[in-house]
Amino acid sequence: MPKTQTILIAGGGLAGTFLAAALCRRGNSVVLADTHLPGAATPVAAGLFNIITGRLASKTWMADTLLSFLNEFFRQPPFDSLAHLLHHTPIYRPFKNIFEYNEWTGKSADPAFSGIVEIQDGPLQPDQLDNPHGGLWIRPCGWIDAATLCQQMQNLLVSQFGLQIVPHFLDASQIDLKQNQVRLGEITFTFDHLVFAEGYRSVENALFPGMDLRPLKGEILEIEIPGLEIDFVLSKKIYLIPLGNHRFVTGATYDRDYANPDPTEAGTQILQQQLEAAIRLPYKTLHRRAGIRPTTPNRRPILGTHPEYPRIHLFNGMGTKGMLQAPYFADQMAQYLEGKSDILNRDIVLERVFPKNP
Repeated sequence: MPKTQTILIAGGGLAGTFLAAALCRRGNSVVLADTHLPGAATPVAAGLFNIITGRLASKTWMADTLLSFLNEFFRQPPFDSLAHLLHHTPIYRPFKNIFEYNEWTGKSADPAFSGIVEIQDGPLQPDQLDNPHGGLWIRPCGWIDAATLCQQMQNLLVSQFGLQIVPHFLDASQIDLKQNQVRLGEITFTFDHLVFAEGYRSVENALFPGMDLRPLKGEILEIEIPGLEIDFVLSKKIYLIPLGNHRFVTGATYDRDYANPDPTEAGTQILQQQLEAAIRLPYKTLHRRAGIRPTTPNRRPILGTHPEYPRIHLFNGMGTKGMLQAPYFADQMAQYLEGKSDILNRDIVLERVFPKNP
C-alpha cells in the first residue's frame, strides 16, 4: 500500500487510537473522527491487562504474544515517552477454597505458567483482606489509565505525525460510497480506506446490519480506603487497583440488559457487596462511572473488510481485554490494509460475526 494513502478512522477510543498510531508510523495520512459520545468504554476504563482470567483462571488466548507486543510498543520511540503511564503491577487473586489452592499448587509447576504465577501460602494482610486460603500471584500484569493514554497518544500523533482529529461523529449516511468521500462539518474528506473503530456503537451502523456484536455495560467506582496500603491489584470477583493516596478503582459489573449508559444504584450495590466480601476496612465512594464494551461471541476482536465495499473496514470487538489486545491487533489491521490479507485468521475475521448475506 503506498504510504501516501489517506485513512479515515471513525472512533477515538483504544482501538481507534492504537490503529492511528500503527498507520501513522507507516507514513499514512490519518484522520481520526471522534466526539466522545455517552457510553464509550475507553473514557471510564481502568485499563487492566491480565493474562490469567475468567472463572476458571485460565491463560488468556494469545497471552504471551499480546503482552510482549504491548510492552515492546512502549519501548519504541516516540511512544517510549508514554511509558510512564504503564504500571507493571502484579495481581493477587485469593483462592476461593482449599481445593483451588491444591489445584494451583499443581498447575504452577506446569511450564506454561513458569515465571507467570506464584503461590501465596497462607493469608496476606488478613486484618485488611479476606483471603484465608492464601492466593495466586500473577506477575506479568498491570494497568494503564485508558483515557489519559488515548489523549496523550493522540497529542503525540498530532505533533509528530500530522494526525488530524475531527470532532464529529461519523454516521454511515455521511459517506459517499461512489466517490469515497465523507463530509464532517464543513470539510469533505476523500479517503482511500475508512475504518470503523467505534466500539459498541457499531450495532447501530447501517453498513453492518445484523452484525453479532454484543454490547456489555460495566460500572466501576473510584473509592477511598484509609489505612489500606497495597502495591498490587486485588482480584476477587472485582478488581481493586491502587491509584495512590489511599484511592482505588474497583469494578466491574457485567450487564447486557441495560436501559442507558449511566451508572445505576443496582450496579453500585453489586460492586459494594463484592468489595465488602474482599476487604475488611471501611471505604468511601468518591465517583461512579459506567461504559459499554463491544464484545463478540468468541471474545475475539473483529478485523476485516465489508463484503460489498472494499474500502470500508471494521476494527472492533476488543471487549474486556482492550488494553491487552488493541496494540497488537491494531498493528495487524495496519498490515492488512497494506495488502497482507493472510495475517487474518478465522478467530478474528469479520465474516464470523457479519456474513455476506445477513
